[in-house]
Amino acid sequence: MNQRKARRIRLETVFDDATEPVFLIDHRNKIRFINRSLSELTGWTVEQLIGQTSFFHSEPNSDKIESVTSALSPPPEVFEGMNVSYPVFLPKKSGQSLPFAIHFFSLKDKQNQTEFVLGILTEIQSETHGISTPPFLELHAELSALRSSLRHRYRLETIIGKTDDMLRVIKQARIASEQYSPLHLQGEPGTGKKHLARTIHYSGSTQSYAFVPFDCKKIRPWDLRNSLTRILDSYQHEREETNLAFVMNVPGTVLLENIEDLSRENQEWILKEFSAISENNKNSLRLITSSIKTLDGLRKESILLPDFYYFISVLEISLPSLSHRKEDLPVLAQHFLEIQNESEQLSYSGFHEDVLALFHEYNWPGNVSELYKVIEESASNCTGTKIDLESLPFRFHAGYESQGIGPVLKQEIRPLDELLKETEIKQIQLALEEAKQNKAEAARLLGITRPRLYRRMEQLGLL
Repeated sequence: MNQRKARRIRLETVFDDATEPVFLIDHRNKIRFINRSLSELTGWTVEQLIGQTSFFHSEPNSDKIESVTSALSPPPEVFEGMNVSYPVFLPKKSGQSLPFAIHFFSLKDKQNQTEFVLGILTEIQSETHGISTPPFLELHAELSALRSSLRHRYRLETIIGKTDDMLRVIKQARIASEQYSPLHLQGEPGTGKKHLARTIHYSGSTQSYAFVPFDCKKIRPWDLRNSLTRILDSYQHEREETNLAFVMNVPGTVLLENIEDLSRENQEWILKEFSAISENNKNSLRLITSSIKTLDGLRKESILLPDFYYFISVLEISLPSLSHRKEDLPVLAQHFLEIQNESEQLSYSGFHEDVLALFHEYNWPGNVSELYKVIEESASNCTGTKIDLESLPFRFHAGYESQGIGPVLKQEIRPLDELLKETEIKQIQLALEEAKQNKAEAARLLGITRPRLYRRMEQLGLL
């Protein structure tokens, strides 16, 4: 055994015996080494972690190995030679998350290129004690902390929010996921009603079954009736099947979007069919509905039949517009940006401050859906590691500029006699001014005779 190999073995032994969790990631974001302390801490074996690719994003599912590999992933600035430290919540295989300070060190080759990144985890007493987080990583750390908090409080980690309205939504969603009774979701277009319905479905006991959405605005009433009939037949005949291939095709939740456009005939039919299922089965097929207006508003406008209204109004969750939850905007934007890191070759660490300032000033008429599309396009336009103003798509700039233009003023309707009198007075005064008060010349300019001009001036009180 030569001396160089002996030194390498001793160095690996030193790292492996260290009480601090230590790991090594190469320039392709592959995990090349973890020590026993890190393996024991996370609950994942060395063999399971080594060779995994780490993406710089916050994985919401703590029971997946990606939750650990993403927590260990260095931000792209480290591969450019920057050494950084920031707080992170390290998820364990059991679902628990522990706060640590994570320190990344760039290890360069002879060409001054980062070949490996050394990572070390140290304990911290609180989220901020003893560590200074770079400004561009603050949102990433906050997103990680928020996800850890939500994971323990509600276990609906994909719903991002810390405002009172969103905490209420998350709490109601947790309650709804434990039930089979009908649920209604209300909110402006783009507020995430469909995403919330899916989250509730996959967070409860229905998660092994299919989630089936229909948009009442886009499907014809007869086609909707036929599709629901097939779904109900599938539910009745195959729900007891234990084979997973069958179970995944059995409906567990039906979502009816935009029930403002649900015909009264279909309301009666759905009420009859779903009421029968609820009466005959303890574990019922779940019905979730959604609308832009409130259920009370739809009932008062006679859009919903009274019996159908009472059937679907057991629990109603109202989702706030993005303009009413601006406090959530930075961490929500960071969440959407880190989603891009899962598939893109480039990795993005955050936003320039002027971008976040524009985000706060914008009204976001398309709500969360618009924010996601803007960030998705920004990521495809961005050539650096942080989203800058030049990366923002045309759709955002156009929307931002248009919101600065005031509303079109409504034209006032006035009595014709009054309007004609004002116009006539103004034209006579202009003609007299042009003719230097020569009435004969003014009459010529107005295309009338001098006597007629005198008569009109007298009638209009100009003499």
